[in-house]
Amino acid sequence: MRLLLLCAVAVFCSAQLFSQQSNITQKRADSLYRAYQFSKAKELYKSLSDSASANQKQLFELRAIACENGEVMLGFVSSPKVVATKRLSKADFFLHYPQISSVGQFVYAPEAIKQSSDTLFLAGNTNSLYYSAKDDSGCWNIYRAEKGEGDIWGIPKKLSSNINSAGNELFPFISPDGSKLFFSSNGHAGAGGYDLYVSNLNPQSGEWEAASNLGFPYSSPSDDFFFYVTPDGKYAAFSSTRSIDNPDSQNSKTTDIITYLVEYEDEPITRRATPEEAAEIALLKIKGAKSSKPQESTTVSAQTDDYSRISHKHRELMKQVQQLENQQNKRRSEYAALSEQAAALSPEDTLSAKNIAKSLSALTQSIGDAETQILSLRQELKEVEIAIRQIEDNFLAKGFVVPARAEKAEGVKDIDQEEVSNLDYLLTSKANITELTDFEMVQPEPGTAKKGSGKQQSTKNTKKQTGKKGKNAKEASYNVVISGFSSLPADIMSIVKGTGKDIAKISIFGEPQYYVIGPFSKMAEAQSLATKLKAAIGNSSSEQIKIEEIKRANK
Repeated sequence: MRLLLLCAVAVFCSAQLFSQQSNITQKRADSLYRAYQFSKAKELYKSLSDSASANQKQLFELRAIACENGEVMLGFVSSPKVVATKRLSKADFFLHYPQISSVGQFVYAPEAIKQSSDTLFLAGNTNSLYYSAKDDSGCWNIYRAEKGEGDIWGIPKKLSSNINSAGNELFPFISPDGSKLFFSSNGHAGAGGYDLYVSNLNPQSGEWEAASNLGFPYSSPSDDFFFYVTPDGKYAAFSSTRSIDNPDSQNSKTTDIITYLVEYEDEPITRRATPEEAAEIALLKIKGAKSSKPQESTTVSAQTDDYSRISHKHRELMKQVQQLENQQNKRRSEYAALSEQAAALSPEDTLSAKNIAKSLSALTQSIGDAETQILSLRQELKEVEIAIRQIEDNFLAKGFVVPARAEKAEGVKDIDQEEVSNLDYLLTSKANITELTDFEMVQPEPGTAKKGSGKQQSTKNTKKQTGKKGKNAKEASYNVVISGFSSLPADIMSIVKGTGKDIAKISIFGEPQYYVIGPFSKMAEAQSLATKLKAAIGNSSSEQIKIEEIKRANK
């Protein structure tokens, strides 16, 4: 008996020791993972996976895959210029994004969009709505809806697998020019947690192309959310739990998140970085802040700053040359037209001949001056291009990836240093969340979507009141039915909206059959609306306007 007891104690102690050792190994792996030491962390996660339970095994295997992705991502690290940071609450960090109120509004999710997040962003400069909502499996996907006639939104469509994965997709945002879709996901290839992704719009097909990870330091081993570009194209904002999600740190707080504001680069310069360099860059410190590796960070930042400054000068010179050449073409056309007029003059038109000769002389002088300017600018351009090539060659020799140079959008200017020093206020102001009371969206009619009947209805976001009734009491309500219209005229729609009731557009195979307005709790209310509609439609309205009674039992 004593031997059995000793064996039991030995087994128990061994299990306890093994569990403690596993916890120590996991903490070590997690620490290496957060420090971008992906290769070392991967080996530890694989060893933990070999002896873990089924649930833990899957977690360690996913971490090992994230480490493999992280190793690849270390080959494409950029160094954005950070201009402001702010620690905010996870509950409403997005309300602090700069200038966002000027391009749209945050709204409480309408009832018509089921299982969407509590709030969504409704852009004001487009008739497209992008939002994230749960599908039948419980995963969050990105949907798009288009606004149609009468400001009614069409049936939402889930985006393709280029965007939606087997995981969750959150915080969709369209760039100011409409060409890029930014979002967060934990289902695409990334370094773990939620990473940031971008998809480009294919101009031919109108579809979003396969999403790409924004890479380090925008993405990180922590959770990264909501990449946003300001309307002027100057800045990008995004938020992350990095630096505050280490459970062993006194700085850790699960209810907070850090928002970063950086100078926006459409195609940033990237390079291969060591784990130490990547971890340092990922801290996203404002220029001038103390760094644990000041020499490396300063060198990378200075090289990128030089490249940005000279590239900007190159763009400005190209623009000046283009403007001068356009002016030259215009002057030459004017010169040719005046020469033809002069040739057509009779000997008696001496006054006209003198005026034309004077204009031709002035144009000749102007064309000559512009030619001199263009030659001077082209020489300056040549010198700038040599300087750019030297920097690019230096970048390439050190493992940087230099994207093709492209013109910035018209009206977008580089940020001067004085402006950079006064940007803290941009993350201080806070947008409001509004409630929509007239949001209408077409949706498949309940119970018909799987049968292929093609019926659709429009639901309106309204505040619903509830009252207590007898358990089996019968209650009646009334709908007003309008037929004979493919779409309701503006005056009819105005009368209907004035009731504050839902309007359902009933269609069969895409063809509108009739509209249903209601429900009305009192017959008199339905009759009042019917009378107004008949007066607006005219004599033929008797067959177009009807009232139907709906009876149902309360459960």
